[in-house]
Amino acid sequence: MMTNVYAIFDKVAKEVSLSLMMSKDDELIIRTLKTCKLTEIIEGNLADFELYQVGTLDTERPSLCSLEIPKFVCNLEAIRK
Repeated sequence: MMTNVYAIFDKVAKEVSLSLMMSKDDELIIRTLKTCKLTEIIEGNLADFELYQVGTLDTERPSLCSLEIPKFVCNLEAIRK
């Protein structure tokens, strides 16, 4: 089965700030992020963080494939309103 791989990007630090996350689609990862506990720095600075899909994972082989250009999904501030 193919699943998407996501990362949270810190625009101020200019780096990925958390471990990679997996979900079958954008809607499910957004739902998860709406309700999960994030780090204090992210919770206090939501506008500084963006969610990107960075690749896919084939869970049956296993095989990881990165996207040539990461796909912007949303700003974290937009999902915590």
